[in-house]
Amino acid sequence: MKKFLTIFVCAAVALSLTACSENIVTSESENYALNALGDSPNDAGDDSGNTVAEDASESSDGEPNWVNASEKEFDFEEYKNGVMILYYYGDGGDVVIPERLDARPVVAFKDGFFSKDQFTNLSLPKYVTELGESAFYNCKRLQSVNIPEGVTEIGERTFYNCQSLKSVDIHNKVTAIGAGAFCGCSNLAGISIPNSVETIDNNAFAGCGNLKRVTLGSGLKYIGQGAFSKCGFESIKLPDEVEEIGDLAFSGCVNLKSVNIPKKTEAINDQVFRGCGLESITIPNNVKTIGRYAFRECSLLESVTIPNSVIEINSEAFALCNGLTKITIPDSVKYVSYDTFNFCNTAISVTYKGRAYTYKDIGRLPQIINGKYEGANKTETPAQPEPQAPTEE
Repeated sequence: MKKFLTIFVCAAVALSLTACSENIVTSESENYALNALGDSPNDAGDDSGNTVAEDASESSDGEPNWVNASEKEFDFEEYKNGVMILYYYGDGGDVVIPERLDARPVVAFKDGFFSKDQFTNLSLPKYVTELGESAFYNCKRLQSVNIPEGVTEIGERTFYNCQSLKSVDIHNKVTAIGAGAFCGCSNLAGISIPNSVETIDNNAFAGCGNLKRVTLGSGLKYIGQGAFSKCGFESIKLPDEVEEIGDLAFSGCVNLKSVNIPKKTEAINDQVFRGCGLESITIPNNVKTIGRYAFRECSLLESVTIPNSVIEINSEAFALCNGLTKITIPDSVKYVSYDTFNFCNTAISVTYKGRAYTYKDIGRLPQIINGKYEGANKTETPAQPEPQAPTEE
């Protein structure tokens, strides 16, 4: 069996595996189907689910100029039940990766293998089970690639900053989408997440400003921190099975006007909808906590329904919601931060236990609800806190 050792080390990839951008939270902290354009360039009759998109190097009929890569263009080594590709020496472009090398199936690629940005369209072998972490990291020319059916997880930063990527078909054997997987894919217009996916991790689609259409499958349980921050969609339907929505998950989605809170979600975490275009929100009676800055800077928000299940409303949860003129705090609430309504419309009226409080005296609510005043000066006689310049977290 042929066995080659790679002679190049892609050190730059390892050094650059950081957060998606300075504007995206780090990984610490409509039924829409994507259609393949053109036939699969793999062997006739295979069911690998290739997706082919428009390309700058199109042939005269509008399709990519597919080139079948030869075995001599690769370094590879024995791996599990086949081979792992370590390095590619070809010219790139629209490339069909061979299904076998040295008569053995190609099952995996080395981490960061495609990161040299040589490819515009890729057809991957049907036997592949692992793409490798950061597989297409920073491939700014890449417009389309298929995900073979043997792949069950789209790992961390797999398509990070693939700015030309227009479409990806995620098949129904994928169960998880890793942190930063599609972060910065600024031309990605739509995505359909199958029912098999349970986890969308931190920053998975962060910074996808042209992402207008998103369908989330019914099996989804976890949406990570910043997962869809600064995306472009106007509405999104969250499945009932979602148990947790991470901090900043939809922050900065300025076009987002409509969203639901799932029945199994007990907390609206910190900054989840900060800076969104929401016009109204109905919080279901399973939610107990509204986190810090949860709806801060939702300047178009006019209507909020808070149920009797809520017991805690935290710092600046509705700050700078200038469209909000009327809101009722239910009797169930045991804690409300003194700055919950900072910088809101001065015409706002907050009702608690049948009494309406104006903007001038809502500073009294923490003392009434919490049993003590928790403003900056902690005075015995509460007063509306002095406005402070908004700060970015």
